[in-house]
Amino acid sequence: MTSFWVHFTPKLFLMVTVSALGGFMFGYDTGIVSGALIFVVEEFDLSDAMHELVVSITLASAAALPLTLGVVSRYLGRKTLMALSATLFSISSCVLGLANSVTLLLIGRLIVGCAIG
Repeated sequence: MTSFWVHFTPKLFLMVTVSALGGFMFGYDTGIVSGALIFVVEEFDLSDAMHELVVSITLASAAALPLTLGVVSRYLGRKTLMALSATLFSISSCVLGLANSVTLLLIGRLIVGCAIG
């Protein structure tokens, strides 16, 4: 019987760490937006429907985008897609930080969902 540690290589450690960080970012974003929505609803005077849209647009885009990324990954490669995801996170941070309207807020949340997906 072989030990688990025999198969635990640095490459495997890196893959597990990157996957865990991806899950952490998704959970962190979900937790942060729930606390921030108290102020966002007040600042932008959101209706209940818009409030739901601000939350769900990220989850919807994170769920829908991977359906098409298999084909894109075949042509661009996974490393390029990881770099694109990091770039999208940076862009979404800028858009959300500068959001002065509901439209920009939704666009920023959509970009975050694309980065997560």
